[in-house]
Amino acid sequence: MKTENQLSFISVKMSRTVFLFIGILLLTSCEEKIAEMQRNISTQNLGVERIETVEMLYSDSAIVRLRIQAPTLLNYIKIGNEKKVFSDGLKVDFYNENAVTTSTLTAKYATQYNRENKIVIQKKVVVKSMNNEKLETEELIWDEKKKQLYTDKWVKVSTDEETIYGYGFTSNQEFTEWEIKKVTGRFIVDNLPE
Repeated sequence: MKTENQLSFISVKMSRTVFLFIGILLLTSCEEKIAEMQRNISTQNLGVERIETVEMLYSDSAIVRLRIQAPTLLNYIKIGNEKKVFSDGLKVDFYNENAVTTSTLTAKYATQYNRENKIVIQKKVVVKSMNNEKLETEELIWDEKKKQLYTDKWVKVSTDEETIYGYGFTSNQEFTEWEIKKVTGRFIVDNLPE
């Protein structure tokens, strides 16, 4: 018959064996999960951050100059290809030094190229000024350094008195001073030379 010490020794030995067996199972299970995760990670695009319900404020000399709102922002962070894609559109409000909205820009798609400091705005681009002037085009480039909007594409500018069509357009980012390159359509001309 086994003594109490022998039973205790067998019990401890069995407990150690059970714990060792469970430990080996857990490690094997974890190793399989880690290997599976590594396979999944290597097939995913890790250079993209997805941000929902975006609001970005830009300021100059501590004065907010514009606000960008977008439902989705894809931030590509891979070195050499840094860009932000507003895949579901965006709305931009431009402000003057007194925080009054001077113009609003909307579009269905846009890409901000970080290195070039440019945003290519596409698909149903509309810019409205507080003077009731409205620009419509399919593509507009916003040069953030020069604070300028421009395109070589077809444009339509509507005011209270006229509608002007043309190809090519430049403007300050507030859309208060603008020019159409190749003008077509009906419009009012003041002070024609005789």
